[in-house]
Amino acid sequence: MNTINKYRGDDWDFTVTITDDTGTPYNLTGATLVSTIGGTPGWSGTPTVTDAPNGVCVVNVPHATTALFAPGTYQADVQTEKAGVRLTAAKWIIRVLADVTIP
Repeated sequence: MNTINKYRGDDWDFTVTITDDTGTPYNLTGATLVSTIGGTPGWSGTPTVTDAPNGVCVVNVPHATTALFAPGTYQADVQTEKAGVRLTAAKWIIRVLADVTIP
């Protein structure tokens, strides 16, 4: 699982490419997506599909939300549901770093 460093209070964007077990891009046409960051305060939202045939989506977490996360490590994922089949399509770890400048 990849670890990505992000600063608390910044806008977070994660570009995610979803593939099947063989590494082939998973076509997101007609799929419903949800992304979650675990822990407290936690977060859940809908990724934006940017290239459906190639399985690419972007998870955006606004700075007003990221400001609520204490420095530490959190797990994140994207789940897809298509034709009644739900799967956890991508997982990663976010290491939240303390911000230096606080507006």
